[in-house]
Parts: sequence; C-alpha cells; structure tokens
Amino acid sequence: GLLLLAALAGCSQQTPGATTAEVTLPQQAVQADETQTLVTLQIPADYLPAGVQDGFDATAYAVENGFTSAALAADGSLTITMTQRYYDAFLAALHSSIAAQMELDTQTDYITAITYSEDFSSVTLQVDRAGYETASDFIPSVLVHLALTYQVYTPAGLQGCAVAVYDQQTGQLLD
Repeated sequence: GLLLLAALAGCSQQTPGATTAEVTLPQQAVQADETQTLVTLQIPADYLPAGVQDGFDATAYAVENGFTSAALAADGSLTITMTQRYYDAFLAALHSSIAAQMELDTQTDYITAITYSEDFSSVTLQVDRAGYETASDFIPSVLVHLALTYQVYTPAGLQGCAVAVYDQQTGQLLD
C-alpha cells in the first residue's frame, strides 16, 4: 500500500516533543476511477512539510502520494486534488493516526484519561493534580498541533482546538 507520512499533514514548524505518525492507505483507494467525484483541498503553507517550497515538483509529489494533481500557489499553499475514495481512505487513516498519536503522547505518570471529539476540536485530559502541576511538558500544545493537522484536511478546515484539563479526583477544571 501507499505510505504517507503525517509530515504531509504535519506542520513544518513542529511543536517541541511532537512526533510523526504514519498514515498507510490501502492500494485500492489510490487507484483512480474516472467516474468518481474529485476532492480538492488547499493546504496552508504552515501545514506542509519542510522543503515543499524549494525546488518542489508538484507533479511528482502528486504521483508519489496518489493525488490526481498538486499545485503550489504563490503564497506557499498547496492545492491537492484526489478522488473521493482516496480522500475518504486518507482521512480515515489520518484520523486513526492522530488518535493513536494523542494516546501515545499522553502516556505519562500523571495523565489518567484522554477523550476527544470526532474532529478533535475538543480534547479533555483527566490528570493527577500534583503530577500535572509539577510536569513541565508541552502535551497540551502537542495535542492542539495534532488536532489542527487533522482539521486542515477536513471540509470544515481549521476550527481550533480547546484542551481542558481536569483533576481526576475532584473534577475541578485545572487548565
């Protein structure tokens, strides 16, 4: 199958501690069907992998990633077109990858649970208060980055992400 890295969906200005998640699509999703509807997305420059600007070959990029076409705009954004079938598989794989990365990134000794909305616009952490207050990590920032990475590829686009942190014992909102 085709292997896409979330670098395609990743911000070139990575948040400290952020890691790259793999997105694997089934080969049948890549094969074009002339009768199929096309989906076109414009990806802002800030959400493209490093190196897309310098000597970027949009046609080779489209072929390499299974897109119908790709075009780099003067503002640095990238317009990609793909079949609906490919898009559906890509978005499902990206969602699974982002969800898995969120779960992985929140495996600490003080976070006891994570929940999130389907579009990742809302993320809730249950934490051990003492551990949370002494931790000096970037987990909330990483979660926002992951959420926005997913949203940039959805029809609704960037919607933002609210991360709420609650004390697991008292239910008190901490952050």
